[in-house]
Amino acid sequence: MYSPVKMSKEDHRRQAKEQKRLQLQILLVNKFRNKFGVTSATEPAVDQIINSEVHKLLQDNEMYESRLNQIDRHLETVIN
Repeated sequence: MYSPVKMSKEDHRRQAKEQKRLQLQILLVNKFRNKFGVTSATEPAVDQIINSEVHKLLQDNEMYESRLNQIDRHLETVIN
């Protein structure tokens, strides 16, 4: 007999939060790729730097616009 496991509200919230974080990560990576004209196929090293910086940003539970601007300036100096 099949018995589906019901998720608690807390588990559901945690899963929704993780999905939003993943969506934000994809959005930010694409933003920086477009801004600097980077494609993962032609410039994998630069793409890895972008992914790494965005990942570090999202690891911190407190994300601020100033930190995002700081990453933007850092990527600009590394890429150009």
